[in-house]
Amino acid sequence: MKIARTSTALALIVLTGVIAGPAAVATAAAADHATVKGTIVKESGNPLANTEITVGIGDCETPGGCGTDSVVTTKTDADGHYHASVLVTSNPNVVVSVPAKGPYLARSSAAIAVKAGHDYRKNLTVYKESKVVGKLTDAAGAPITAVVQLTDVDTNDVAGADVADAKKGGYFHLSATGGSYKLKLFVDTNAGEAGGVVKSWNGATTKAAATVVEVKPGADVRVNAVFAP
Repeated sequence: MKIARTSTALALIVLTGVIAGPAAVATAAAADHATVKGTIVKESGNPLANTEITVGIGDCETPGGCGTDSVVTTKTDADGHYHASVLVTSNPNVVVSVPAKGPYLARSSAAIAVKAGHDYRKNLTVYKESKVVGKLTDAAGAPITAVVQLTDVDTNDVAGADVADAKKGGYFHLSATGGSYKLKLFVDTNAGEAGGVVKSWNGATTKAAATVVEVKPGADVRVNAVFAP
């Protein structure tokens, strides 16, 4: 009879969910997260092994907010693979960032829109440095302040950004690698700069806020822009 009572008690525990409770809690917690995984390789195709990277989530509509609400640090294995579970916030845009390591430049992915409970893959390739440099001025030749962003044309990954400071001559300096990039300006109206459009890129008349530059590995590219109201 003791055995029967014990069996009945165990059955009641299972039926009432006491034993299943912790598993249910774990499932609920996992449902709040998204899994992001992938492989980080060098331009040669060899893995970028044993390297700490960050996987962040945040609001990409807010300047500087993309991938900053909740940041997870993880590490690539010997084959360059990484795996991270991120808490999905109200602004579900994930950015994977790789720091500079040795001769290889830092790299960040384009924002990935994610949903809780789903898996996503993002692979990245890191490259050796080239440079995109230049100067920003207004129509009168005076230096202006603006954020300069370099984006990979093929992947839409952000390769880098710099601030051209009017007080320092309006110069900018960006690290890049071989390939095609879109160079875009964001004028800092908070710094007293008037809104307007780019009048020219390297002397070519335009009204586009961005231009495409071709970068060769290990080489420098100079791009000057004139900004006008």
